Amino acid sequence: MSIGDHVRLTEGDVQPEDTFYLMTDALACWFISDEEDGRTPWSILKDLHTADGEIFPALVARLRAESALKNDDCTLVRIDVH
Repeated sequence: MSIGDHVRLTEGDVQPEDTFYLMTDALACWFISDEEDGRTPWSILKDLHTADGEIFPALVARLRAESALKNDDCTLVRIDVH
């Protein structure tokens, strides 16, 4: 099995106010698991480093301490469309 076997392509229109999250596998695993459990992980990521939100390193540390996130590299890129 190659990496290409895991790639999915889709298409659609990007709309104002859309947000894209690009993340490494450990963070993506947490994100998908959290969403499957009925939570909204995008709201946590959307509020990073705001008055009410955690900064990214603190979020990663907390999720690791809660065993919700594998101890692996974590990179996140958020793209907000305006």
